[in-house]
Amino acid sequence: MRMLFGKNKSTLADVLRNKNLEQTLPTHGVHRVFTQDGEQKPFDKSPEDAGHLLTPLPSQAAAVAVIHHSLPLFSSNWSRAFVEHIANGVVEGGMVVLPEPRRSRSPLLHVRDLTAILGPPARSLEIDSRNYLVFIAPPQTNTPSTLQWAIKEQDSLRDGERDRRKLIERFEVGSRPEQLEILMAEGSVIGPPDKTLHASVDSNYAAALFTYFHVAVAPKMMLMSRLAGEVDITRPLHHVDVGGGMGNLGAELILDSSTPVETSVNVEFDAARMIMGRSLLKMYESELTGKWSFQLKFAQDYAFQEQADIVSMIGSMLYLPREGLVPCMDRAWDSLNPGGILVFYEHIKHPRFVCDHHVMFEKDEIESLLRRFGDFDCISGTSLLPVANEDVGDKSVYRVLRKPR
Repeated sequence: MRMLFGKNKSTLADVLRNKNLEQTLPTHGVHRVFTQDGEQKPFDKSPEDAGHLLTPLPSQAAAVAVIHHSLPLFSSNWSRAFVEHIANGVVEGGMVVLPEPRRSRSPLLHVRDLTAILGPPARSLEIDSRNYLVFIAPPQTNTPSTLQWAIKEQDSLRDGERDRRKLIERFEVGSRPEQLEILMAEGSVIGPPDKTLHASVDSNYAAALFTYFHVAVAPKMMLMSRLAGEVDITRPLHHVDVGGGMGNLGAELILDSSTPVETSVNVEFDAARMIMGRSLLKMYESELTGKWSFQLKFAQDYAFQEQADIVSMIGSMLYLPREGLVPCMDRAWDSLNPGGILVFYEHIKHPRFVCDHHVMFEKDEIESLLRRFGDFDCISGTSLLPVANEDVGDKSVYRVLRKPR
């Protein structure tokens, strides 16, 4: 029996094999799985041969696809698109096995959401003391999502990311490298493509980029959707993402009709990321045109002239020259409408971090920076649950400030 896993768990393989599921599955289902190093291996011996599901789906489909409960499916357009994507990798008559959603303070996809995508569950299984639902149906919907864009544009994404790294790997944080000047245009909004951004890419790094879209983006999308719903403003909201890369966070907020975000601007210095973002605009032209844009600028130079309801700074402010940090934060806070929120996330400097360790913040530095604007709430970057500040320690958390009315 060929299986595809959302998480590499040998217990899943053992349980599924012992349930004699082969008797109910199509015999022609074959599959090669992507392992964490980006290579493809046949899953016909040890469970350790199976790896995380990455894009693209293999050309030959699996008989069974399984998502382990350690990969939470948050209530968002992105998670719905992820389930649909996995179901597309299963042969007709095969099975999709997902954990039955439990009550959680972070909203998860409900059984009714899964049923809308896959049809009613056919049976249940107990795995790792958790109840799993078994679905036997093809996907029924096609949810707009940046995940679909990442799957479709995988070649240009990895090519562009490879060349982006090559462009910026040798310049100092906060500087403006000569190589990038030719790609920059003041206030540019999705400028013309640059023909040099099409090179081959290391397969291991491509796999890591795809893993980011499948795993790392999901909690960020879900949290921002939830926070947007808590903003104390009744009209449609305007979002500013500082250092948002390809702009997928703002796009996802707009694409998800359940959020009140109507417009978003991505303040990004990286022209290569902006060029990649054009393909996202092209894919969802009717949904995003006039609502989603880039401002090609360094964050420390951005004026924040438009009033915002949400400003997000996620893993980006460590790259600013320290002398430009406070003025940038002041402008961002001043641009927030009363009732709006500022979302700030950075990894705390710790020996476990090697990349960018020299520019990371100490915890006291972040707290001093933010307390100038008032008190803030802490939210776990993994469970997305509230954390008391005295319990944060050296953990990296989202810090959320709400501007008084």
